[in-house]
Amino acid sequence: FTQQQKNVYDLIWNDEDIDDESKETIWKYLHTLYIFSYEFQKDKDVNEILEQLKNIQQDNSDLDEQTKRNAISMRNSLMRLSTAFAKEGDTLKAIEVLDLSLEKLPIKDFDHFSLSLEYPEFYYKLGEQEKARAAAKTLIKLFKDKLIWFSTFDSESFDMVFEEFDLTFRYLYRGVIDQVENFDTDQEYVKELQKDFNETLDLFKHIIPSE
Repeated sequence: FTQQQKNVYDLIWNDEDIDDESKETIWKYLHTLYIFSYEFQKDKDVNEILEQLKNIQQDNSDLDEQTKRNAISMRNSLMRLSTAFAKEGDTLKAIEVLDLSLEKLPIKDFDHFSLSLEYPEFYYKLGEQEKARAAAKTLIKLFKDKLIWFSTFDSESFDMVFEEFDLTFRYLYRGVIDQVENFDTDQEYVKELQKDFNETLDLFKHIIPSE
């Protein structure tokens, strides 16, 4: 968007005369346009693009930073495409695109994990609870491993990593737990993750005084 286009968008979207139902209709229309624009930009049918992606044999073991960034950009496009299909009511295609994005571009291989934070919620909303849990498990392990490393710092040197610790704990790790709490149907499973979260926090008792 140009700034002028954004101003027009904000003016229309914030119009008090537009009710929630109308906004939902507008969103569906915009997501449909996204699918068509994606096809037009690539000059190919989306189904053809997906088939080509399925046939790619990837080796993510030794990628430079720029390649990882480009791959994440592609995965983000696939996530938006999945959302567009979901808005159109094509749940199966939305799940297929989401699955493919993780199959070819796994979370653990591409760093910048905050950009993968929405996967559990996406899967939950598509009715794929087990896949949502799998994505949550992957993210939680990555964040927990980092926090365990942070816990090895003493109180004097902890200031050096505090901002990253705070981001990892309160935003990233807590963000995944919140998604599970909001969408998972098994409260025992939710309690298990909450317990693990609290036990991870206990690793920092020597640094962060209890209130």
